[in-house]
Amino acid sequence: MEEGDKLPYLPEHQFALGIGVELSSWGANLEASYNSEMRTKASQGAIDAFSATDGFFVWDFSAEVELRRGLEVFGAVQNLTNNAYIVARRPYGARPGLPRTLVAGVQLDF
Repeated sequence: MEEGDKLPYLPEHQFALGIGVELSSWGANLEASYNSEMRTKASQGAIDAFSATDGFFVWDFSAEVELRRGLEVFGAVQNLTNNAYIVARRPYGARPGLPRTLVAGVQLDF
C-alpha cells in the first residue's frame, strides 16, 4: 500500500431506499439498494476491471399477514430481478452476489 491509495471494498457511491405499507392485519415493503463498483486492492487511478467488483442495483420485497391473533405468515424475495453481479474477487477469485432468494415462514406468538 502506498500513500494516496484508495481503500479496497469501499464504494464511492451507495444508497438504500425503502417504502412500506402497514395496516392492521398485513404489511408490505419494497426496498432498493445500490453500490458503485469497488476496488478489490488498494490502488490509485482508474480501477482495473480484474481488480474491481461490479456496481449493482438490487430490489427486495417483503410482506406479512396476520391470520389470527398470535399467528402470522411472512415472505420475502431478495434480489427480485435476479440481477447478477460480482461482490468480491478476493481471496479466491470472483464471487457473485446473492441470486434471487425466497424466504417464507410462520411466526407464533404465545
